Amino acid sequence: MSKEDIKTLVTGVTFVFGIFLLAMCYHLFLLPNEFITGGTNGLAIIFNKLFNIDPTVFLYISRIVLLIISFICLGYKKTLPTVLGSLLYPIMVTITEPIALALLQYINTSQVLISVVITGFLYGASSALIYKSGFTTGGGDVIMELIKKYAKVSTSVANFSYSFIILLMGAFAFGFESFIYSIIILLLSLIHISEP
Repeated sequence: MSKEDIKTLVTGVTFVFGIFLLAMCYHLFLLPNEFITGGTNGLAIIFNKLFNIDPTVFLYISRIVLLIISFICLGYKKTLPTVLGSLLYPIMVTITEPIALALLQYINTSQVLISVVITGFLYGASSALIYKSGFTTGGGDVIMELIKKYAKVSTSVANFSYSFIILLMGAFAFGFESFIYSIIILLLSLIHISEP
């Protein structure tokens, strides 16, 4: 096995493990505690609360729709890195659901601040693994790229604008307390993602 093959294998394992961690974080902490972290995860939780739409179904549909929009509006090169993550993430959410449900019997999520810290760590660690492997999970990343292109703003402004709108929607759906917890989670995750 060549060094290039080993590097490709390590990248693939890192990416899949990151997706797995993100899916577990979603089932163990985000969904049960109604924490909104932005992206299609946040929208899935909000739409479940407001319109009783199954979150997993929402993840599948939204990612397929966003992939189509990305191909049309952003082109092949911008869309290609998001295809695998866009398809793999909802599949991993489906696969990990029974595992997470079994684990939830042993995890006490009533200590909200502890749940917030663990969620921030898991969300940041999983996102860091995914991005460092050179991929994304699609979803919110596609919307961010669309805002960046058509509003002609920087990546950070597009990301902040999109995330803030979803957090405000979360505040409307779940209240101010959930909004504050969600901000703390995002700040904790950003510290982790920004590590070299």
